[in-house]
Amino acid sequence: MFTKSQSKTKPLAVENVGNDRYIIRQNITENDDGNGGTIYTYDENIVTKSALDVMQCVEGIELKREAVIIDEYTQQLMEEGTL
Repeated sequence: MFTKSQSKTKPLAVENVGNDRYIIRQNITENDDGNGGTIYTYDENIVTKSALDVMQCVEGIELKREAVIIDEYTQQLMEEGTL
């Protein structure tokens, strides 16, 4: 389960915290803290190495699928003479 967090320093997306545990962060946004500084807000969760591996694999599949969709659409536009 992800929790909302904040930091004055830019957090890493993935951080090894030891004992087969990793903190993963997503939706990292940079905001003005009102005093001329920066504050980062993000969602974070602690996962095991095996869970992290599965998440990265799924993310890779999603990115690959997205690339295939773009390639297919580009091919279609070329065949239609649009490109």
